[in-house]
Amino acid sequence: MEPLRFFHRRAEGLSPEQLLDAIDGSEMDHTILSGDSFSADVRHIRSDSFSIDIGHYSFSVLVRGQFGRGKICLGLSRAGGKPTWVNGAYLEDASIHIHAENDEILYRADKSATWYALTITRERLQSVSIELTGRELDLPATGVKTVAIPLESANRVVRLLNGLSPKSIVSAEFRGVDLKEQILEAYVSAISEGEGSAIDGVRRRNQHRLELVSQADKIIRQSLGDKYSSRCLCETLGVSERALQLHFKELLGIPPKQWFACLALNRVRSEILRKGSQPRTIAELAMEVGFEHLGRFSESYRKLFRETPSQTMSKKR
Repeated sequence: MEPLRFFHRRAEGLSPEQLLDAIDGSEMDHTILSGDSFSADVRHIRSDSFSIDIGHYSFSVLVRGQFGRGKICLGLSRAGGKPTWVNGAYLEDASIHIHAENDEILYRADKSATWYALTITRERLQSVSIELTGRELDLPATGVKTVAIPLESANRVVRLLNGLSPKSIVSAEFRGVDLKEQILEAYVSAISEGEGSAIDGVRRRNQHRLELVSQADKIIRQSLGDKYSSRCLCETLGVSERALQLHFKELLGIPPKQWFACLALNRVRSEILRKGSQPRTIAELAMEVGFEHLGRFSESYRKLFRETPSQTMSKKR
């Protein structure tokens, strides 16, 4: 019987860089949006054929990244609060997002959300489906597909995953219980039961909104250090300033200019906390991302992270 390996990590006062590998085989860039504290609780359950990652953050976050090659990801979230969405579609507690290999993700979560991610090869998942149901699942070749599943099926998956611990894994092995098969069968059953109710999670308007905000986000990230210009950004995107404002507020809850500042502040905090970084003054870091007034920078930093830049720097020391 293929063994399960359990890893548990907690991070306090974290740098988002610590969460790049939150999902097996992926690289996820985390941008802190707000929070009373900054801690993460992430559990990793590994086997030779699949992996499970479970995370809960004490802060609101925007996650942008790409899943690893060769494996699909089955995502399930207990949203808890709004707005919580993935790739433009608001999450429901009884739905599974199926991401094809190498899919890009844009995920916005409230601090009360808990996410569950199972990564597995397409072939392994289909073999379980054929054995259990006699047919293959309708999996996306590219992009993401959202499937509405029965609430009880979603709850069963969550109960199985929340029950995973070093003690439960050892106990199951001692009793000859194959937890891996139980988990995979629960996922396959849930998806099979819900496939007749597949959701177009990114309908035409949502898709347009997502593409526009995602493209604007890429441009903004590349221009950190320059002065923000709403006019130039909108001309590049070919959209009116009002339309861009509305799309940003719908998805991120803040206008583009505030998102620009949020990204800049996150970059400074990451640089302060990054291991092995060359020592630089707070003023140098602030000017590097485009802040000209140190007092305003410090106040904006304190409002977002609930601490001053100096307090963050003292944590590193």
